[in-house]
Amino acid sequence: MSNAQALSPAELNDARGVPTNEFVASCHDVLIPINEQVSYFSVEPLDEKERQRLVFDPISALPPKVLSLVPNMRLVLVPFLATEASPEKDGGTVRISFAEPPADKRWFSDYQRTETEHYIFVAIRSDDYFDSHVLFYQALASRIMEHADGQLAEMFNLLLDTELKKNAHGEVNEFAWLCKKDLLALAADAEERQRCLEAYRAAALADTLALYLHGLCCDIDLDNGPKQLASRYIRLRLRLLKDLLPPPKGVALFPEELATTG
Repeated sequence: MSNAQALSPAELNDARGVPTNEFVASCHDVLIPINEQVSYFSVEPLDEKERQRLVFDPISALPPKVLSLVPNMRLVLVPFLATEASPEKDGGTVRISFAEPPADKRWFSDYQRTETEHYIFVAIRSDDYFDSHVLFYQALASRIMEHADGQLAEMFNLLLDTELKKNAHGEVNEFAWLCKKDLLALAADAEERQRCLEAYRAAALADTLALYLHGLCCDIDLDNGPKQLASRYIRLRLRLLKDLLPPPKGVALFPEELATTG
């Protein structure tokens, strides 16, 4: 199968689009290797600058241990993703499309797995909503959490427990912040509090993992608004992830490391 045969505009502009799981079943011949563990494909042509930004920069910054936890990774860049129902809650099918879906049908990333491969789909025309790097790293963070041993969550939760005891305000991203607010509002309900604590721990780890991976790839600025966790707590989290998932050689996490990496 050639690049031109992988997905034609006519197929993608079909009224419902091409399901991501159907694409996975027929795309092996168009995947382009980046290294021994990662290949990619873009439904739309990319120029050299776009390939560097969307493919090579985010992949080259991945910690080696991430590639061992999520081996045979396949990054698929598509114009848009659409769904009739929530894939996470209702098992709805995610479809690839050239046409921009209505807001209530629009999706931003998807994950498909075969017996040996992990496919992450990212909608690259979604920059008006989310940065493409963020979408990729958020999807990858969920995969890391699925395949990591218990040490990652255990040590991260110890940090969270310390933050909660110190009444640390805010979070690194919106979803974890909402989970934290739910948790703090249920101090008198032990059973419900435990459920919310587990949801908060998972959300905080996912958001912090995505932030860590993004920080290895790019210079990022954190929002200094009222929902933002204090930088001292963020740095402790990031240092823990750096110890557990060390970056590749020559990649710095904090600015002060730039002079010493190499």
